[in-house]
Amino acid sequence: MGDIEVAGTTGSGIQAPSLLVQTGVVDEALFVGGQVYHPHTLRLLDRSRPFSMKLQAAAVGPITFGWLEYSSEVHIETRELGTAYQINVPVIGSLAMTFGDRAAIGNPRRAVIHGPNRPTTVRGWSQPTRMLGLKIERTAVEQELTAIIGRDLDGPITFADALDLDDTVAREWWMLVQLLVHRLRYPDSLARHDIMAESITQGVIRGLLLAAQHDYSDEIPGTDRVTAESRAVRRAVDFIRENVALPITLAQIAAYANVGVRSLQLGFQQVMRTTPTTYLRDVRMQRAREELLESQPGDNQIAEIAAKWGFAHPGRFAVNYASTFGEHPSETLRRVH
Repeated sequence: MGDIEVAGTTGSGIQAPSLLVQTGVVDEALFVGGQVYHPHTLRLLDRSRPFSMKLQAAAVGPITFGWLEYSSEVHIETRELGTAYQINVPVIGSLAMTFGDRAAIGNPRRAVIHGPNRPTTVRGWSQPTRMLGLKIERTAVEQELTAIIGRDLDGPITFADALDLDDTVAREWWMLVQLLVHRLRYPDSLARHDIMAESITQGVIRGLLLAAQHDYSDEIPGTDRVTAESRAVRRAVDFIRENVALPITLAQIAAYANVGVRSLQLGFQQVMRTTPTTYLRDVRMQRAREELLESQPGDNQIAEIAAKWGFAHPGRFAVNYASTFGEHPSETLRRVH
């Protein structure tokens, strides 16, 4: 298979370090990525640099951990995952991701969670980026949640777009994941023993269900303290996403969520570790980037797109855009076309 290099798998409950792949062939990258994660399409967005992909993966029971790197910018598109939940954390750089009609930016402080029932995309690697991706079997996640809340689920779990890794509980979960991934490299590690697989995976899955916001969070014992806030925030998030192109105000968002402005601000800080206005700006920034990626270069193109998504000052928009995506809007237009 050309210059592909694969290390073999070992063990029944644990396979570590089960896979090491380096390839400069797109078809080989597609094949290996599809075997480890999910079947997908891969589009090269920057042909000025030689293509290469590096993937290191290990499996513990129903969880696959994989470090993924590309040498140049790519666009990955996956159909409905069907049998798994996917958590992506860029530990270096940032990535733009979508889940159905929802969009989020992942970075070292923000994990992005994809469910099994909508198509997903990942776009990035224009700058050096390294992503840790966790694929967790759907049955394992849903069985754990069923055991926690004491009833059958109504359908797939709908997670919030992103998990703020600065949050106390999320940070502890992320530390657990990083420690586990690190220890899997060593053959004498406790994490490598098959009899530990069930306890390890249960800890990772239950920690995720506690750390991330989802549509069953209110039913998890011990989380009643955020019930009202989380419901209001979910209503506000839905309103923002449905009306992001309109000149909506903080007061309108609060009214739709049936809370006061101050309560909404406190709810966002508690649940999402951000403010409603910052969240609105981030969604608009992502929509502006998506349009830039699909646009032809032209006079005033950037200013027009910025104004369309609520950014009245092109200079300020360019600064915030560069801070978010690591490149200026003009670079996005030139690079894509």
